[in-house]
Amino acid sequence: MKHFELKGLENLLKKCENLEKEQKQIILKEIIAETLYKESKENLEKEQDSFGKKWPALKQSTINSRKAQKIMHTKKLFATGSMQSSLTNGVENDRAYVALNATYKGFAYASVHQFGSKKVVARAFLPIDEKLSINQRVAKDIEEQTKDMLYTLFKQTLK
Repeated sequence: MKHFELKGLENLLKKCENLEKEQKQIILKEIIAETLYKESKENLEKEQDSFGKKWPALKQSTINSRKAQKIMHTKKLFATGSMQSSLTNGVENDRAYVALNATYKGFAYASVHQFGSKKVVARAFLPIDEKLSINQRVAKDIEEQTKDMLYTLFKQTLK
């Protein structure tokens, strides 16, 4: 599985500098993992990227191949459902993650669908661009959720 560093949350990190390091890490990791998971799941369901742009239609060859294999799904990226069912998220040691562990004959195809290839048109579902920067709407959502969580945390501390 490929790993990458998510960019675009610098403002949020600056606002959280006064928190205890451990508190900050736990809050941020949980919020980031859950938000990326929900956004990715929603994009897969709606067949669109994080900007609301609909994915390209299936090629006729794909439709024909599915018919030949008796796969009746017409939904994009949903021939067998293994990709959607493999979508997971979590917090582990020093990282938050969202992952798709689907493979076909040993080939991890989620990244090919995310970014495209010579033969496969990109159908981005993760809220990141080709430079691995997070979608700014999603980054703002993470920031707002973090502010809410921090407010709740500080409110409980003052009691």
